[in-house]
Amino acid sequence: MSRAENIRNNISDEYEKTPGYLLWDISEAVGQEMDGQDNDITNARALFDADNLTGDLLERFVKQRKGLTRKEATYAVGVLQVQGTGTVTIGDLFETENGAQFAATETVEIVGSGSVEIVAVTAGNAGVVGAGAITQMPVTLAGIVSCSNQKATHDGYDAESDDSLRQRYYAKLRTPDSGANKYAYRNWALEVPGVGDAEVYPLGHGANTVDVVVIDTDRLPASGDLVADVQAYIDPDSSGRGEGRAMMGAHCYVSSATGQTISLNGKLIINGDQAAVETAVKTAVKKYLASIAYSGYSVSYAQVNSAILETAGVLDVENLKINGGTANIAVAERSVAVLGTAVFTYA
Repeated sequence: MSRAENIRNNISDEYEKTPGYLLWDISEAVGQEMDGQDNDITNARALFDADNLTGDLLERFVKQRKGLTRKEATYAVGVLQVQGTGTVTIGDLFETENGAQFAATETVEIVGSGSVEIVAVTAGNAGVVGAGAITQMPVTLAGIVSCSNQKATHDGYDAESDDSLRQRYYAKLRTPDSGANKYAYRNWALEVPGVGDAEVYPLGHGANTVDVVVIDTDRLPASGDLVADVQAYIDPDSSGRGEGRAMMGAHCYVSSATGQTISLNGKLIINGDQAAVETAVKTAVKKYLASIAYSGYSVSYAQVNSAILETAGVLDVENLKINGGTANIAVAERSVAVLGTAVFTYA
């Protein structure tokens, strides 16, 4: 029943309340205004629930209550091999065929060949490109004839998603830290851009020590640069001097999780382009492995089989082997499962 109807029901029947009469018009106008206020109140109440918030509203909510801020996007870095005789200056640009640009972060005199450290111009995952992808110079550099990156660029992470920020907020609520317990070290690690999760091992290096083992936002072993960033944030040089987030006297040692290789082989019955299907299968398996990182779960033979079968273009899979067998694979402590070789025959 609307507010207007409630108003009319509370007015004596000795007055005319049918449409067209004054009381009808007044009650309708007042009732509609009150309905609008009810909606405003409902919407305002929703703002007190983090599950209903996104974007700036979520950022303000978690910052005001727990001091959390969204982790910003980071710029991918790498090393470029340059051929020629000339000078590469800080800021000189190189790019991929798709237009992803990278800038030199140092000035280097090149005689024949040399290496130059580079950083992506655009923050985020868009700056992560494969080996051999950076081959062009949008502006000619005198004496420099060619360039290429021997290794993939790395550590380009997108800004933290709403879901990730919300999860960190709930982690703060559910696992309150005292500044000295295990929860504190995990929460500190998660504050560093690029960190996807962390495990904490008290007394890993003896009395008054803490080991923090991190993975990146792709749920893979962290790079050396990311480990260094976390180390500097929590306890620079593991000194225990209280120069980072850790309290004085607590020596923190940050390391990356070890990648535990999961190799696959079997026969795929497919409908579609073989290369495209194989790429999709690998992507599906990697997604599953990422979902169980730091969960304590083993790599499930059934789940891997299911991930393959659910891939578009796969009709069936036969004789699937994981690391040469059909058993589940336990993931070692301080490790995460990563996809190694995937060798399939096709029908």
